[in-house]
Amino acid sequence: MSAGPSAAPPATVTNSNASSHKMSAMGFEQRLRLMCARARQIDDEAGTGLSESERQHCLEEQREEIEALQSIFDTDFEAIWLASSATSSPPSPTSTFAASASQGASSSSSSHDSPPSPTASFTTAPYNSFLIDIRIAMPSPLLVVSSPPTATSSLSSTPSSSSSTTTTTSSSSSSSSSSSSSSSSSSSSSSSSSSSSSPQPSTSTTSASRQPPLPPPFLISHLPPLRLLCLLPHSYPSASPPLFALLSSWLSHAQLARLCAQLDATWQQQSGLVVVYTWAAWLGEEALVCLGIGQELRLLGGGGWGEVGGEGDRKGGERQKKKSKDEATCPCQDAPAAYCRAVPEGMSLHDDLALLRRWSKEMDDRHFRASLHACAICFSQKPGLECVRPACNHAFCTACMSAFAEALVGEGNLQALKCPDTKCRAPLSYDLLRSLLPHELFTRWEQLTLQRSLDAMPDVVFCPRCSQPCVEDPSDHHALCPGCFFSFCGMCREGFHRGKTCVTPELALKLMKLRQQERTLAEEELRKQKDLEQQVLSLKLVEEESVPCPVCSTSISKSEGCNKMICPTCGTYFCYRCHERISGYDHFTNGTCVLFEAAEIDQWEMQMAAMGAANNQHHRPPPPLGADGRPLPARRCPNCRQFNHKEARNNDMHCWSCRTRFCGMCNQVMRNVYHFRPNGCRQHTDD
Repeated sequence: MSAGPSAAPPATVTNSNASSHKMSAMGFEQRLRLMCARARQIDDEAGTGLSESERQHCLEEQREEIEALQSIFDTDFEAIWLASSATSSPPSPTSTFAASASQGASSSSSSHDSPPSPTASFTTAPYNSFLIDIRIAMPSPLLVVSSPPTATSSLSSTPSSSSSTTTTTSSSSSSSSSSSSSSSSSSSSSSSSSSSSSPQPSTSTTSASRQPPLPPPFLISHLPPLRLLCLLPHSYPSASPPLFALLSSWLSHAQLARLCAQLDATWQQQSGLVVVYTWAAWLGEEALVCLGIGQELRLLGGGGWGEVGGEGDRKGGERQKKKSKDEATCPCQDAPAAYCRAVPEGMSLHDDLALLRRWSKEMDDRHFRASLHACAICFSQKPGLECVRPACNHAFCTACMSAFAEALVGEGNLQALKCPDTKCRAPLSYDLLRSLLPHELFTRWEQLTLQRSLDAMPDVVFCPRCSQPCVEDPSDHHALCPGCFFSFCGMCREGFHRGKTCVTPELALKLMKLRQQERTLAEEELRKQKDLEQQVLSLKLVEEESVPCPVCSTSISKSEGCNKMICPTCGTYFCYRCHERISGYDHFTNGTCVLFEAAEIDQWEMQMAAMGAANNQHHRPPPPLGADGRPLPARRCPNCRQFNHKEARNNDMHCWSCRTRFCGMCNQVMRNVYHFRPNGCRQHTDD
């Protein structure tokens, strides 16, 4: 068997026992039971025409396909045991009927009285089943547009859903009966459902009118996965296709039926070959193309059985015509509803829209956390786990955004709490600020926000006793404090005086204008107060760290260097220690003041020593070696005291550090070439 192309389709496979988010565990088990019963019927029909070698070949093909899918999708498969009705009854819905494929019949023996022997019939072996979550490939974002439910969609969708539910119950209760009783039960269920669904349209229309308004169109970059439930009959792939059900929370029954028909066509083209991988790849890559969904996804109200369309499903007549055509070609149209393979999981239009938005947001966040982003503040590359993203989708590292938010909240400048990007001024959300700010600053932000909101309300005044916000009656300006229960007039801030005019209309107008100006200037006053605090701190620092010029009194501070200062304003020279005006360096020679402080000298010597050590380490030549391989004796330079070595027995030495010329015998500095004489130092020696 071929495992398919090397590149796996955008799909993941999960355990078949995991129930979907819209389907209960009981409904999931019931669907698997019905698929097992259907597989038994197929195997009973196909098994008579297959030889033993062909049966073994089918099982071998299934095992190879399972191994290939496991290597591609990295998942576990289930072997579901289906006992013959002649030997034992089917297990109860609450009993365990699924076991690991590796355990086989040993696991199934715990659920049945008589375990099968190796020579058991072809239809009593365990069935392999699996559930694949197929991720839909989207070349570009989709615009989701929703439409409210109409009376036509309610009339057409309600009986279909009711008939499906009723027939499912009928089919599950009579799975072991004859085909004639099953068809009569199905027809009776259909008639009863159609008769019971007559009052449905008015109820559906009334409930739709009471629903909240639909959200505006929005863009999504990821779609929830399609769910492909497969069960492999024993005659697959030689004589029969795999049984499957296609589940979706955002597609309608008609569209799922269209996809099911395409899967059937693929099986007809590749009959006798394994097709599950081909199905998964086609659904992931071509499902939107098959449904005509390009740049826009339109959702109609009416539940999961309503119509979900693409760009071409705008007109009602075309939509109804397409729906009728799809349902007519649905392979499960004439079969019992329990065997219907197109299973829409959507419950309501609002739930489906919320699911689409939530899924796209979660996938976007997952991709954001798994990638690197350039912070627009510090311009450094940070992983997504160390970054935050406002609603405008600009990425910033958490450290920069925290410092940005803390500085603005500390200053009280709440109006600047927006996206730091120069071309975007989107406000920062409540949740983002709560994650960036510490508890104290976040509490301050809440208080300032509340205070400014109250200041913006024209009917809110503050109690003159306890400063609590109060609501003023605009008719008579009466206000009652909820804190101290003081009843006062909102105009004059005195005790309330009903029926008496406290101020003239002209004065009342002036007071109202003054109150409005106070609210408008509240932010400016807060900023001025903050600037004043900064000025006080600056003046305090200037007084502690600077000295005044003896001529113009300009405050001057020394960062480093000598104590001879020059005023940048008037150009006066003065001593930094005694603040006296000086002209040269005689003040530091004859007086008590020193030119350099001891700490300055120590710091300078440390810097020079560090620079000299680095320079010496870099420029020092390697010592010459003697005949025994050891370094020759070194002479110290009489000037800088650095070690130097003789070269070629020559006592005329030049210091490598300070370039001083000195004698290697007497260690004296040489001023001329006449140092080496017959009665003096010799120029060449062997030491």
